[in-house]
Order: sequence, then structure tokens, then C-alpha cells
Amino acid sequence: MVRACPGLADGLADHPAVRQAAAEDDDGTLFAESVNYVASEAYEQVTGGNDDAFYEAMKARQHAANGIDEAREPDMGEDFDFDNDDEMRRRLPRLAELLLGPGEH
Repeated sequence: MVRACPGLADGLADHPAVRQAAAEDDDGTLFAESVNYVASEAYEQVTGGNDDAFYEAMKARQHAANGIDEAREPDMGEDFDFDNDDEMRRRLPRLAELLLGPGEH
């Protein structure tokens, strides 16, 4: 979403839950990383497969559902480093100011 709609993502700076999390220095509201692994952990429990098997199965399912030719990967947009504070300030200035504080001028 951030790559495709940076203005929409930066608009999260207005959301009350995001503003409250920033005030409380709680990045869990936006960056609850453990949530990213729920599906793969469930897959492992149900199938006995591992992470690699989960991601391969997910990729195959997405490709089949979307008619994606394996030889032509979809364009995911420009890649950038989310851990680079300067880059985040450039791309998402309102969220960066809220969560990272003012940058050096």
C-alpha cells in the first residue's frame, strides 16, 4: 500500500489510534510484527510444512487466482528502505514527523 498510495499511507498520521500510539511511544499500533507470521504459523500447525512451504503455497495460490504467468512477476513498485529515517521523512513526511520526530534541517 505504501508504494502504491504514499499519500493514503501518510494520511494515517491523522488517525486517532496512530496519534495516541505516537504520544505513548508505542509503535505496536503500526508495527505489530508478530501479526505478520500468524498465517505461516497456522499453516505449519495444520500441514506440518515449514515457512518455505507456506510461502510457495501462497505464491502458487495467488498466481493461480490472478492468472499470473510465473515467468512475469507483477511490478510491486519502487523498492525503498523502511528503516532509513531520511527516506521515510521524504516519502511519508507526516507519519515520519509524528513517529520519528522532527528531522535535522
